[in-house]
Amino acid sequence: MTKLISKYDYETTPKHIIKKICNGCGAANGGWKNKLIPETIYGLNIKECCQIHDFMYFFGVSKYGKILADKVFLTNMYRLIADGNYWLRFLRRRRAKKYYLAVKFFGKKAYMSNKEGFNNNIPITSNDLVEQKKYEKLKWPKLSNETIL
Repeated sequence: MTKLISKYDYETTPKHIIKKICNGCGAANGGWKNKLIPETIYGLNIKECCQIHDFMYFFGVSKYGKILADKVFLTNMYRLIADGNYWLRFLRRRRAKKYYLAVKFFGKKAYMSNKEGFNNNIPITSNDLVEQKKYEKLKWPKLSNETIL
């Protein structure tokens, strides 16, 4: 079983709370369009990656929170792909990158949906970047290229 990265105590949050916050892959208020976004990439289930991403979007409060959530989303998908079928890795990584780019460029509305009254134009400071590097180093052991490819 692949260990996925998360933040904001996702692992210890009761399932009924996660169901209220997270909706899997796709926008929560997407309606029929939400059904067009699959929760699998060439047979690999990425729903948990989407759930963690939704959870981080819910609790994030700045631009940094969105950037971190998007990077965690991509990293988690890559971790699942690395443990999956060797022959499908290239195709799955390409599709995962598309999911990542979609949330990176079009996810601001979803990120901002529960943040009324927050100043989300807070710039990312050098301290945020230093903290991110510390967090990545402590919590996210990097996968070697041999593992991924």
